[in-house]
Amino acid sequence: MSGRAKLRGYLALGAAVLFCPCHLPLLLLLLAGTTAGALVGEHLLVAVVLAGAAFAAALWYGLRQLAPAAATEDGGEAARGLADGREVHG
Repeated sequence: MSGRAKLRGYLALGAAVLFCPCHLPLLLLLLAGTTAGALVGEHLLVAVVLAGAAFAAALWYGLRQLAPAAATEDGGEAARGLADGREVHG
């Protein structure tokens, strides 16, 4: 795995932490009194759905960028098994 892929993976996982919908109340507190805070507060359901989608996408991408390290050790069988939802024993 290249250093760039690893960096992209870690940055994406960091973004996933920031976009996690459970952090939305903290974001509202930080944005209180601003136009952005009013917009998020006014459209809370849309904000939760968008934050959830951004969280899922960033988490998937970050884990996908870090997964090649495990995939190269066994020819990719572990990564394919995880994607298929089955257990792979090495």
